[in-house]
Amino acid sequence: MKILVLLLTLNTFAAIPTMEGLFRNSINPDITDNLIVVNVKASVKPHEEEAVADTAFYKVLINNTSGERKEVIIAKYATAEMDNDHIIDVKFLSNEMDLLKEENRTMRNLNFATLSMFTTNSSVMISKIIKKFDSNYTLNSELVNLEKKELFAKYKKYLINKNEYDKKKKQMKKDGITVEEGAALVEPVSPLTSEDEEEKKRIEGMLTGSIYNQQTHIKLSKDGAEFFWNIETDRLTAKFKNETHQLKSLKLNMEIDEVAIIPNDYVTFKQYQLPKKYLFKNKQYENEIEIVNYYTFQSKNKSFSERVSEYKKIIENTKYTQPESSDNQPQILLKDTFF
Repeated sequence: MKILVLLLTLNTFAAIPTMEGLFRNSINPDITDNLIVVNVKASVKPHEEEAVADTAFYKVLINNTSGERKEVIIAKYATAEMDNDHIIDVKFLSNEMDLLKEENRTMRNLNFATLSMFTTNSSVMISKIIKKFDSNYTLNSELVNLEKKELFAKYKKYLINKNEYDKKKKQMKKDGITVEEGAALVEPVSPLTSEDEEEKKRIEGMLTGSIYNQQTHIKLSKDGAEFFWNIETDRLTAKFKNETHQLKSLKLNMEIDEVAIIPNDYVTFKQYQLPKKYLFKNKQYENEIEIVNYYTFQSKNKSFSERVSEYKKIIENTKYTQPESSDNQPQILLKDTFF
């Protein structure tokens, strides 16, 4: 019965979203290919009247073989063809999290973290940034009831030991070994049982409660016929679809600025869903990010380090320079997009 309660409790955990969990699209499959490729068009327009939008094109390659430590190549182009003659710059990251070391580049970091969230289905990077500005944003590691986690670890170890015990006992019986001869064989005791009444009550309480401590900033709401999960703190408001966790809108107050992220309609690239476009807005400008193409594949003939070397040669041999803007047409150079 206690095992059944434990399993039911674990199933309950999976149904309760955490803040980090909401930033992962629940219907996207795990990416098993070792290379992720994203082609992006970014158009930035300052809020000033008559300002001219600055547009550039990016190819982002992500090495998907090293878990959370993702190597990245970001190539910036002047034209949609993304040919070598119009390559403007290339950035290489041995770990995408290295971007966060430049703490004064918050807009750039959040913009790339948003793209990474959509394309790798990972909430690690964007969660780190939000946490920096919002102490009420709770990471999964902060939510876990450590006492209950320890109990589950003990129970898992108990199941392994019990299985070994049953195997040995069965073999002893088969070999004709008596109980006295096998006295050294001690049956494991389940951590879910106790002869002490107070301890029994404590265990029962842990089994019926959640492995996560209570979250007060996540609410389920209904808008028309649809249900949405909402994160609401003093600094963060975010809205997600109930079943898919697709982000509908986000607003983050960072004291010196306020950022809004608004995804457009989600489209399917093979089996993977992500927004065709999303707006990234702050007090100075509006950046429209369009995902022109997205695909993954198993790269067998070329390693990621070889791709890095290729791009280094390309940028060394390319003489392309951006045309200067006239004085009466102010531009910004997409410095906060990915570079």
